Amino acid sequence: MIEVALPLSHLVEADLGLAADLLATADWAEYKFPRPMDLPPGLRRTFHWGKGFVESDFQEAVAAIFDFLSEQRVESFSFDLGPAGERSQFVLPLSETLSEAGIFALAERRLRLVREHFKGRLAVENYNYYPTGLYEHICEPEFIGRFVAEFDLDFVLDLAHAEVSAANLGRELWVYLEEMPLDRVVEVHLSRPYFHPRIAVDAHLAPEAEDFVLLDELLHWLPGRDDPPLVAIEYFGEVEGLRRSFKELIVRRDGPPGAA
Repeated sequence: MIEVALPLSHLVEADLGLAADLLATADWAEYKFPRPMDLPPGLRRTFHWGKGFVESDFQEAVAAIFDFLSEQRVESFSFDLGPAGERSQFVLPLSETLSEAGIFALAERRLRLVREHFKGRLAVENYNYYPTGLYEHICEPEFIGRFVAEFDLDFVLDLAHAEVSAANLGRELWVYLEEMPLDRVVEVHLSRPYFHPRIAVDAHLAPEAEDFVLLDELLHWLPGRDDPPLVAIEYFGEVEGLRRSFKELIVRRDGPPGAA
């Protein structure tokens, strides 16, 4: 069993018809930016932020959205686990690569700030691994497991990020996934990566049939929880691709027509 989250991306914000259509069947709305939207009553809210707690401007930036989280009755707040440097440009570091101890030390201070102002569920998302120095330590399943246990966090598993990391680290995908803290997964992000002959890339393409098969296999492996995991399509290219992918998730939540 899953619940379906609709990311409130620029596609949804720009097309009120699309928003009304998809939100009518979603279980959760997932804010990506601190901009309010007119949401159906009873729809639960989560906020997934594309910012890592290690980044040098994290404390200033997160302090600016605490009021938004409260006003919008956001129940769950998640952000990136990493990167491994405080300053970067795209996938390249502009500061030193931090040690594991350095990352944990920053996390202790910055997560304390978040917890002082937000009382809902906190989760971190796995990154892609690229061999640039910006992703050392943080993409290793053992590190992720220690991190979420140390700070008592839930886990957002981005399947495309895991596929990219496994490919670029030379790992077999299911071995890599099974070493993740699957017992802490509260949300799964689904999109299609691009496997260039030289390096795998997080392309955020629309998921294809094999990506939904991977999702089904993962859901079979996830330990049982009282609360079913959220699943969100992380595709932001064009409306019809998003609509098709979203409706594939609804089928998985509700079962095919005529199913018992």
